[in-house]
This record gives sequence, C-alpha cells and structure tokens, in this order.
Amino acid sequence: MTASPGSSGSHIKDVCKNLGIEHIEVRSESDPDVVKYVHDIQMDYVEVEVPLEMKRIIFVLRNLYDEYVSMLTKFGVLDKKRPVTRKYLLEIGNALQARSRGGEKHRNLFQAMSLQAMAIKVDHALEMAETQGATALRNYLKGLLEEATADGGSKASRTIVASVQFIKVQEMLLALKVEHPKLAKVMTIVSWQVNQNPDSRVIVFTHFRDTADLMASKLATVDGVRAVKLVGQSSHSGEKGLRQKEQVGVLDRFRSGEFNVLVATSVGEEGLDVASTDLVVFYEPVPSEIRAIQRRGRTGRKRSGRVVVLVTKGTRDEAYAYASSNKERSMRRGLFQVQRSMDREKGLVTCQEDQKETQEGQKGQRLLSDFS
Repeated sequence: MTASPGSSGSHIKDVCKNLGIEHIEVRSESDPDVVKYVHDIQMDYVEVEVPLEMKRIIFVLRNLYDEYVSMLTKFGVLDKKRPVTRKYLLEIGNALQARSRGGEKHRNLFQAMSLQAMAIKVDHALEMAETQGATALRNYLKGLLEEATADGGSKASRTIVASVQFIKVQEMLLALKVEHPKLAKVMTIVSWQVNQNPDSRVIVFTHFRDTADLMASKLATVDGVRAVKLVGQSSHSGEKGLRQKEQVGVLDRFRSGEFNVLVATSVGEEGLDVASTDLVVFYEPVPSEIRAIQRRGRTGRKRSGRVVVLVTKGTRDEAYAYASSNKERSMRRGLFQVQRSMDREKGLVTCQEDQKETQEGQKGQRLLSDFS
C-alpha cells in the first residue's frame, strides 16, 4: 500500500513487476469506501513578491549565469533549441565527465567542464536569492569564497569569486536590510494558527538547512510558538546534524507538546513517525510529486488539516508547483491505465466496466487538478 507509486505508467509497471503484483486497487479521497475514514485538507497557495533590493542582486547574478551559458553554447555543448535548466546542465556535466573518462584530454573539454560547474553554482545562488532570502544567499556565497581560497579549491569557485559580478553582489548584500517576504508570511500564518488553537501542532518544511536554522530562530520569537528544528544526520557549515536517536527525541518532544512547531528539512517527509498536525507549511514548492504527497500527508490524519504552499512569483517556485501537480495527475492517470491493462489480460473487465473505470480515472484527475 502506498500513496506515491510513481508519476508514470512505466514506473508503476516496474513496481508491480518487481513485487509480483498481478492486480491493483486504486482509491481516492472521494471513493465511498474511503471517504468516511479521511479528513478534509484545505490547500492554500500564497504568493509573494521578490523585494526590489533582491531583484537588483538577481539581475547581476543572472548576467553572470547568462555569460557562462553563452560560453557553453559557443563550445557547442548546449543545444540552442533546448531551454537551459539545471537538469539539462547536470546532463551536460555527466556527458562531459564521461568524455573525460573515455580518454579525451584537450583544453576545450576542460574549459567546458569548468564552465558547466560555474553555471550550476551560480544557478544555485540564483535559487537562494529568488526563493530563500538574503541569509541563505550570504551563507552560500561565503561557502563559495571559502572553497575558492582553500588549498585545492575548485577552479570554478575561484573564477566566480574573482568576477566583477560576484564582488558587486557581495557589496549589495552588505547594504541589504530585508529578508525574503516568505519569512514574515510563515511567522504570520503560524502565529494565527497557534493563537486560534493553542493545542495545534505545526510543521514547516524547507528544503535548505540554512533556511531551517533562520526559520526556527525567528519562529521562536513569536508569542505562543515553541519551535524546534529537525534536520538530517550530516553535518553542514560546521554545524553537526542530528543522529537518528536525537531525531526521535525531537519528535517525541513535539508529540508531547513541549514544542508545538517543527521546522523540518526533507528528513521529516517520510521514514519517521511524525505526529499528526493541524497545519503544514511548504516554505517552497517541491517538484517531486512523491515529496509533495509525503509532506501533505503529515496533516489531516486525525482531524481536518490545512496545507499552505508559499510561491514566489516569477521564479522557479511557480515551475516547481506546476511540475508537482502535473506529476500527481500523471500518477493517477497511470494507475488507472495499469489497473485496466491488468484486468483486461485476465478477462476481468467488460466494455461497460472499462468505460466506468475510465470515468473514475477522469474523476481522480479532476480531484488532483484542484491542487494545481
């Protein structure tokens, strides 16, 4: 039994083949034999604007990114007709590495590999600026500077920190006095929840640990909020992670009410027994349908719940929100297609039943479209 078997029919078929599954059952929240056991989950998408001061920083970083992408195009490793996404850049990086391992040892190849690494690093800086905020961007750029000045530091990092654009961004960040508006939104949303219902449990999910650190410290200043952080086991920026035993301890204290707000990275999405909550906040949308489903599944277990997804307008947040919803619809469609295919092979489906299942699949897709 799973809430997230995969976003395509081929993935679902692979699961069935590997587990020896010959028949599947599909249920949605609206099916008669399910509806009495589930609780409503209110989905809210809250849009915010990038502050003007941060837009200026983004403009400079974008120029640097475009410069590296243009040089990669001149080297002939990028297809001009294909949009340059991070996924595409990672594919290019793998292809260049494969060529190097295959014996190619010429200057153009090494330059292209370095440019690809620089484009990825600047793209990550852009993501920090667009969707996370000034603190996350400062910490990331500080890490780049440390990497560039360390013995054996990467050539890509050294080139970036020596650029006019990097120096300008550092100067602009020194004068920047604003944080990302998501931060204030989360504080307001969580404050309203715990003041309306002091017994509430709230989880705030964020992809990056720097943001989790900042969010936990800011929420701790909100009246009525007792916030605690849940992160993975790996150390990060000199800060030790939480061992599994420590993670369990944090969750126990959250369940008992010692803390009423949990700020979690992806470690809180699945694999751990997280108590049912009244409110789940996505600091940013996630492009994975599985991660989105797992995050949402932390509320609406014992009573009705609410999910709030923060989306920064005009940024990759919008693309990630769309991608997640689209993959969920694809997953539901794939499930019904595989189910019908299996039943047809066994002669269990008549034409009339096949038509009915198709209608049920369409109903499921309409249900998922409510999240888009």
